[in-house]
Amino acid sequence: MMVDGLFQKRLYPREWRVDSVRRLLAILICFSTSSAKAVEDDAVIVPEPIQLDRPVEFQKDIYPIFAGNCLACHNKVNAESDFVLESAESTVRGGDSGEAIVPGKPEESLLYQLVSRREEPMMPPMPNDVEANILNPTQLGLLRQWILEGAHDKGVASAAGIVWQPLNDQLNAVYAIAVGPFGRFVAAGRANRVTVYDLKAAGTARSLSDTLLDTPEITHRDYVQAIAFHPTGGLIATAGYRVVKLWSRRSTVVSSTTSVDQNEVTAESAESSEDHRVVLKIEPEPLRETIASADGLLQIRIDDHGKAGLWHVTEDRLMTELNRDVIREQQLWHLAADKAVREARVSVVKAEVAEEQKRLEEQNTAQKSAEEKHSRAVEAVPEAEKKRTEADAAVSEPEKHLAADPENEELKKKFEEVTKAAVDAAKAVVDAKKEVESAARGIAIARQSVARATDRLHARKDLQQVTEQELQRATSRHDESAQATAPPIQVTTAMFVPETKLAVTVESSGIIRLWETADGAPLDMLSFQQPLDGCVCAAASDGRHLVIETDSGTRLTADLFPDWKLVGRIGPTTNEGESVFVDRVLALAFSPDGMRLAAGAGEASRSGQLTIWKTDDWTLEREIDDAHSDTVYGLDFSADGKLLASGSADKFVKVFDVVSGEHVRSCEGHTHHVMDVSWRADRTSLASAGADNVIKVWNAETGEQRRTISTYGKHVTSIAYVGMEDSFLSSSGDKRVFFHRAGDGATIREFPGSLDYVHCSAVSGDGKLVIAGGEDGVVRVWNGSDATAITTFVSE
Repeated sequence: MMVDGLFQKRLYPREWRVDSVRRLLAILICFSTSSAKAVEDDAVIVPEPIQLDRPVEFQKDIYPIFAGNCLACHNKVNAESDFVLESAESTVRGGDSGEAIVPGKPEESLLYQLVSRREEPMMPPMPNDVEANILNPTQLGLLRQWILEGAHDKGVASAAGIVWQPLNDQLNAVYAIAVGPFGRFVAAGRANRVTVYDLKAAGTARSLSDTLLDTPEITHRDYVQAIAFHPTGGLIATAGYRVVKLWSRRSTVVSSTTSVDQNEVTAESAESSEDHRVVLKIEPEPLRETIASADGLLQIRIDDHGKAGLWHVTEDRLMTELNRDVIREQQLWHLAADKAVREARVSVVKAEVAEEQKRLEEQNTAQKSAEEKHSRAVEAVPEAEKKRTEADAAVSEPEKHLAADPENEELKKKFEEVTKAAVDAAKAVVDAKKEVESAARGIAIARQSVARATDRLHARKDLQQVTEQELQRATSRHDESAQATAPPIQVTTAMFVPETKLAVTVESSGIIRLWETADGAPLDMLSFQQPLDGCVCAAASDGRHLVIETDSGTRLTADLFPDWKLVGRIGPTTNEGESVFVDRVLALAFSPDGMRLAAGAGEASRSGQLTIWKTDDWTLEREIDDAHSDTVYGLDFSADGKLLASGSADKFVKVFDVVSGEHVRSCEGHTHHVMDVSWRADRTSLASAGADNVIKVWNAETGEQRRTISTYGKHVTSIAYVGMEDSFLSSSGDKRVFFHRAGDGATIREFPGSLDYVHCSAVSGDGKLVIAGGEDGVVRVWNGSDATAITTFVSE
């Protein structure tokens, strides 16, 4: 039977672990033994004596018996009689009938009596519809021996108990992808490997390699399920089986004061275990103040004050001065983005205040109407009572005459008329009083409505004040940073980097800057990590490294395109130790301020785990209990960082308060797994991608559906709002990638070329880059504006 690529990845991974094989063999052996020693359904089973050279272990010996014959009805999700057999603790504890195991005393243990067919109800019941078998004598003997030994929880499965086998080299499907905050780096996970591509420097792909693992060039032992870039762009988080790994981009720098051949500079990486040497020929003559590109079309000119400019030679035109600080510009970009988010949020809250003000006015009008109605009702009561009095008085005269002449038909008729009028008048009094009571209730309801509307209005006004203060602070931070005078950049030497469209400048402080030659935009800032010792007398580059020599004899080399180094783990080291994560980590998200990392995990069909980690020391800030009842597949922080949205296999989208961890609301409507979620920047809408082949857009304030988009024919695997726009990117198993407009659900643009199931997609913050990867192992990069292909990356 064919299984969609999505579920090959998520539910039925293709890696093979020895512990799983061992459990399967144990169950098969139990089945074969059961066939060889068949017993009658109601016959008492006699346990076989067990001779082991070790204590009986729950996970190794007992759990496989339960897995084959009991867990279908006694698991965490479907716990018949409130009895769960998934751990030694829950087995001993029992269920509705009380304690199931008396440690050391099998004959007094209820579970033992039932499975040995000594007591009713015999377990498992026969026949049954879950293919459970009666325990055979060997199995019963193991259970009896385990109880005799105290029913201890020895041998619990952990990462240390897994013997990993290498994944097949042919497994190249891209299951996770991410784009850096500035659109330069793309990280793609193929099987258990992650490659980081530099879109600004062709041929500089870097593998994230964990040197503590046995196999070189792999990132995780298991499939890489999620990747996330830190907002600064200098840190990557990757997720696999029970672990999250953290990778930092570092420059390799070597300095030497030992003189070598004057015409050759040799440097060896001090941070690499490989024998990687850089040998560059350089000219010992003093560097020129004008440096030409290889094709002669561009020049970098440095004046006496160290100011550098990029010139177009044929037009003799200054294209731009090389005086922009990329770090400062990136900080300003973040500050501007945060300011824009706050402005959008203020606009939304102001509109909500206006709406609440309108509702309050409507409620005030309704209250006034209710009060007027009550006044009219009150005024009507005396008139009704007056009419009743008159009607009552009108009865007495006909009543006297009728008493004197009871057979007079005319008097009878008259008496009936006045009596009916009196009854009607009495009823009118009752109705008038009821109308007063009803009007009074109407006033009470109207006043309650006014009070609620007033409270809502005050709450929104308070929120408006908070959001305006946040905007004011964000504006101040942005303006202060924008107005701050940047220190001048004083260039000591410069050159064009071979085989790239980049230039490099070096300052006496040891700062190295990379520039794009197309427009002189700053690309990167690195460092020799020490000031230059003397004047630069020679320099060279092989297209990746920069090597300089000073007149004091010091030689320095730096990697212009540094590797990403493993700097931390959340979870066990290699395959040893326990982990806070119960199973695969399938979703990662950094908060916009970079201070938190959220991780989504869980055990399929059993639990949904949601944890939040502090990035300053990588300690657990909070685990949200019972976040979901099934695996968490998607996570996204709101743009202001206050809320966290999650999507799960339990078909729910949920929203949590980041600081308190409290559940805020749920969005219910998907009929299959929710594979991903994304916030609109102004926090008014949420979009979710479903394995039910649809996208849903939700009112983030109420949790109500705004619309369902049914463009795709297979599972929607990812979704991401585009910056501040009302549009989002999505991908699907039917080989398609789209921009949709959230407002009306219309398709804006399709990104063509995918040849197989698309597992993941990503979009840069400005929407200019769209990236997707899937079952064919190819990472495709498009121009987000017109869907033209920019480049593709295939597995090596």
